[in-house]
Amino acid sequence: IDDVAELRDQTSVVALGLRRIMCAPLRARGRVIGTIYVDSRRLDLEERRIDLTLLEAIGTQLALAIENTRLAGEDKRKSELVAIMAHEIRNPLAGILGYSDIGRQDCAENGEGGDARELFGRIRHDAERLRRLVDNILELVRHESGNVDWSLVSVDLAEIIRGVVESYQIACDRKRVSLVIDTSDLHGAALGNADRLEQVLSNLVGNAVKFTPAGGTITVSARRETVSPADPTAPPIPATEIRAWTPGDDDAPLEFMRIDVRDTGPGMSPELRSHLFEKFSQGSGSKRSSGIGLGLYISREIIQRHGGSIWV
Repeated sequence: IDDVAELRDQTSVVALGLRRIMCAPLRARGRVIGTIYVDSRRLDLEERRIDLTLLEAIGTQLALAIENTRLAGEDKRKSELVAIMAHEIRNPLAGILGYSDIGRQDCAENGEGGDARELFGRIRHDAERLRRLVDNILELVRHESGNVDWSLVSVDLAEIIRGVVESYQIACDRKRVSLVIDTSDLHGAALGNADRLEQVLSNLVGNAVKFTPAGGTITVSARRETVSPADPTAPPIPATEIRAWTPGDDDAPLEFMRIDVRDTGPGMSPELRSHLFEKFSQGSGSKRSSGIGLGLYISREIIQRHGGSIWV
């Protein structure tokens, strides 16, 4: 506002001795969230003239900063609320799991019919599913808040693979699915976080078990890859494949560990594959309801933190 007669005789303007007043809106995402205001008592306006264009530019940057800070605060509060709710759900959930086990045990000891045991079994199954959902939500909150241990040490990938495969062996036997390990080309240790890598591998194998039909096969293989960025004989990388390594800027060979999880399931459409690592993305069919689609999103975050890539 510059030399407006209506403002010249205002009590506050006269009391403060203001000779020049300017203001500009603070606009963020199409709406005005405030005003930036400057005034002056000086008369030498030609030498110290205020640039309205500069003031508007400052107002735009300031508005974006304010809005981003507000949104970050809202996201933090939402994450805290979700974490509190998830923790509160865990307490009664532990009781449901415990009493369902006691009920099944009592049925077996008292020689009761299979209907009661089946009922307790269904309660246990649904409670386990709810527990996995709660764990995934808490894991997401931890990752987005940065509250995750990313310390990297020397790890034995072959041992991690064996441990994960053993944990799914019973489930595979029940479905008559073959679970095969091939680590013959895996030599030496890798740098990583054992707990986080086990989490990723467990998620991949678990998905494979979920979608592989009876009589199918799941293969978990691992090998060391040596990549020379300047090797002229190296075959070109297909545009459809993202390798588990990223060549450096120099000509020094780089070594990476590559783990593949293959299954003989039904596959997926190109559209689903393009969104698979996003939040809440799920497979199609009857298995959709068994999760909320956070496992692969978190797995990608973990692998990227290790300086690698994950793809399908």
